[in-house]
Amino acid sequence: MLAAGLFCTCSTTIWHGMKEYAFETCKLQTRMKAMAAVETTRPAPFGAINTYRAVNGLSHAFAALAAWNDARVTRNALSKLSDRELDDIGLCRGDIDHIAR
Repeated sequence: MLAAGLFCTCSTTIWHGMKEYAFETCKLQTRMKAMAAVETTRPAPFGAINTYRAVNGLSHAFAALAAWNDARVTRNALSKLSDRELDDIGLCRGDIDHIAR
């Protein structure tokens, strides 16, 4: 392709850097191209936003529940360790609540 809308069936193209140079050896044919206009902004179907918000709220609630359960399990596991074992991993009893958050 040479310029906008100009095509040739027998041309020689030379690339130099990032520019294309074409040498024509026959008559150019001009083609007209029509552009298509497509509307991409449409309103959401009735109730879609409320459904999205409900599903999003439930997923956040389940994520919060899972995070709370992980913290609970961690807190229980650290609480079962002796003071000597906690000292081996560099913790004390007062650090358990801070770490399990």
